[in-house]
Amino acid sequence: YEENLGGVHPLYEVVKDTEEKFFKALSEDFKTQEALASYMNLISEMNKLRNQAFKEKKISSQALEAYGYAVNSVKNTLRNIFGLLEDVLPRCPVKEVVKKELEPASAVLDEELINLLVEVRQMAREKKLFDIADKIRDRLKEKGIILEDTPFGTKWKKV
Repeated sequence: YEENLGGVHPLYEVVKDTEEKFFKALSEDFKTQEALASYMNLISEMNKLRNQAFKEKKISSQALEAYGYAVNSVKNTLRNIFGLLEDVLPRCPVKEVVKKELEPASAVLDEELINLLVEVRQMAREKKLFDIADKIRDRLKEKGIILEDTPFGTKWKKV
């Protein structure tokens, strides 16, 4: 990812586009798969930035901020939307259909988000931002995810 001359990282535009596509898909006959696909595209773009940073062994503060913004977008949008759905489902006559449709997608997203958080934690550790790395580890532990740092990288498991 190259920095724009105007000082805004291109990942911000990807986030904006993703959020627009996500909400448009949900508002058009509740196209859940299309909505989730927009976020999978964002995660793919985030991985490109992460891979570039690992390859070059550096990341600009602008890119790091954009990456954090993207992580927050994924986390907040999915938490807010799916949190809302959990509240609505008991009153919904098609509860089982919607729930069945969401379960496989949310399981994939959970894994993607956990991997993303593990990667962000690793970047924080490399920059010696141990308080942030510890907070990520602790918050994942609260959610039943245990991290194990090994010589080959960090592994995680659900407990």
